[in-house]
Amino acid sequence: MSPLQDESGRVIGASKIARDITDRHRAFEQQQLLLKEMEHRIKNVFSIASGLISLCAKRAQTPEELSKMARERLDALARAHALTAPRPDSGTENDPPTITLHELLQTIVSPHLDATERRRFDVLGEDLSLSSKALTPIALAVNELTTNAVKYGALSSPDGAVTFEVQSQDDLVIMRWTERGGPLIVAPPDHAGFGTRLSEMAVGQLGGTIGRDWNKEGLSAKIVLKRSLCDPLQ
Repeated sequence: MSPLQDESGRVIGASKIARDITDRHRAFEQQQLLLKEMEHRIKNVFSIASGLISLCAKRAQTPEELSKMARERLDALARAHALTAPRPDSGTENDPPTITLHELLQTIVSPHLDATERRRFDVLGEDLSLSSKALTPIALAVNELTTNAVKYGALSSPDGAVTFEVQSQDDLVIMRWTERGGPLIVAPPDHAGFGTRLSEMAVGQLGGTIGRDWNKEGLSAKIVLKRSLCDPLQ
């Protein structure tokens, strides 16, 4: 607020300028979210990369074999993480499909399981073509489930396994993630991590949901999305 004065300097009123800072505040919140996402991704990448190198070291017979195995796994990890990055062409629901669901699952899981272990990740049900709008949210959700399974769940145990089942129901697509054979779950986590909240928010922006059941035998998760975002392949 600023005073208004006449020619003699006497205050005769006041002027008030109001500024709408809603857009600025929204931009700041988005910036903070992106910074948290980047920090979360970096921590996960280093943690997973360390685990992959340790896994390769147990199986390699020579330094050359270790180098080759580690490089292949890290290259696959880079491809998987590229799918979870925001895409500039994801603005409309009618964008052409860019990848199928089975291809997406294969890309995300392949860094963690070699060819002899692929049976530990079983995909059931129909394949789907994903619109570019749906790709990043689904990739985020599946990548978060996979990362947690590798670090704490079924894929952290040599006898553990994951089943991913896809079903269409009316105008919805239902994806079920079921872990078995990993460490027993004593109690659900006391809070949701940033990656979990991020994937829930991304799927929620498409009008979908993610639910989790922390069964003693292993985590079960259900992702529900509109069928228009995930069309069955002909």
